[in-house]
Amino acid sequence: MSLETNAYKRANATSDGVVPNLYNDQSEKWLYEAEVLRPLCIQDTRLLNKPGRTVNWYKDTAFSVSALTEGTDTPVSALDFNSIVVSIAWYGDAKQLSKETISENFAFVLGNLRYGCSNALAINRDVQIMTEMLNTSESAIYPFSSGTTRYTSSTIVAAGQMTYEQVTKVRTEMRKDRRTLKDVIVHPDQMYSLMNDDKFINADYFRDQSLMNGVVGKFPGNINVIEHTAVQSATENSITVYQAIGLADRSIIYAQKVSPVFEFDEELKRKRGLTFHYYEAFGAKILHTEGIIPIKSA
Repeated sequence: MSLETNAYKRANATSDGVVPNLYNDQSEKWLYEAEVLRPLCIQDTRLLNKPGRTVNWYKDTAFSVSALTEGTDTPVSALDFNSIVVSIAWYGDAKQLSKETISENFAFVLGNLRYGCSNALAINRDVQIMTEMLNTSESAIYPFSSGTTRYTSSTIVAAGQMTYEQVTKVRTEMRKDRRTLKDVIVHPDQMYSLMNDDKFINADYFRDQSLMNGVVGKFPGNINVIEHTAVQSATENSITVYQAIGLADRSIIYAQKVSPVFEFDEELKRKRGLTFHYYEAFGAKILHTEGIIPIKSA
């Protein structure tokens, strides 16, 4: 039988005030990617907490010799140095809370600030480093379309996924310039096809070794495979093309000017607010462009 009109029921609006709402007293953390790309760079700390906004690196030309002829002076070749300038940029953000909110909210609201901003700074570092890597003058390596013909930006199609062959081609091009391929930084969509290649060795087989952050496996020749969402994409031939990077040692510079700063500031006390401010300053610059080769695929 049905309940009487005056029965105390869940559907009654008058019962809402006595039904408790339950809350978790800690925040579910966002799973940020750990800082990956900065350790791959040359670390320059000459500007750290010192005057100046740029730092210079000098790159000499390769030396070579020629045959000498008896009775003829040894020829003099040019001695050249190319200057690489690393410029500093500032990055940061701020969060503001009212005093009323601070007194009434869970403790994790304040505690979560340092965690979130530290990871945001790390992600930004990787994004800025990746953006600089794409300033390389080296031509991108595309997968084969058929036979010995490679796709181009105007012919690439969705079937043109990344292959191990592209990695070997990058290695070959670097060796011609006396550079050694050490790392391949790929997007997760590119990793999908690489993981199905029998040349890929999963990082699970290297558990007894110390692997750098982000390394998911290796290719023959001790080439690290690093999976990272900082890998950028572009639209080519009406499809999304990912721009992985083949990287040799000592090819890019990372110069820290100001280490991360975390500040709490009341500003005007009459505002009854608290501002959490965080920032840092650094620069990234390619040193050896022949040590950075884009690897493009769908």
